[in-house]
Amino acid sequence: MSKTDTIKQRRVDVYLDSLERKKELKKVAEEEDISLSKFIQRCVEYTVDQGGPDLTETGAAKKKVETLEEEVSELRRKLERKDKVIERLEDELRKYRLEQFSGEEFEGVREFDKELVEVLKEDGWHNDEEILRRLDIDPKNSDLVSAVRRQLEQLENYGLIRSGKMGWRWEG
Repeated sequence: MSKTDTIKQRRVDVYLDSLERKKELKKVAEEEDISLSKFIQRCVEYTVDQGGPDLTETGAAKKKVETLEEEVSELRRKLERKDKVIERLEDELRKYRLEQFSGEEFEGVREFDKELVEVLKEDGWHNDEEILRRLDIDPKNSDLVSAVRRQLEQLENYGLIRSGKMGWRWEG
């Protein structure tokens, strides 16, 4: 029996996912100076000779990837919740630290915000927006903004800082 006689028995139809993919493979086959049929046959033989593909392994890997993606999503949600809690606690801590500057009725020794003093000690002028941003204070939070303003005024009264058109500058 010749190859021509067995052509129908040896035939395997392969449907590619798109016409573009077929054009790509045909171009590669032409560059190799072989027919598309021979090129695909050699690719399949190479893959089998390499011991793969192990479709059950691929399925297991896909399932593992899906599981890991679900874990990552859950961890992201947990992290977002924890970030919100941390942000809320930092706000409360800022309020607590600035509480002594919120009202005039406070008696005792006032301790200035260390971060504020560090910002002011840096060379140059520092405007209100920069100071609030560096202290991570929302400009809409009027209580905290007022407390910072009172600290700045107290520091100016003590001669440690000076105010000007450019903002505040350390003098102490």
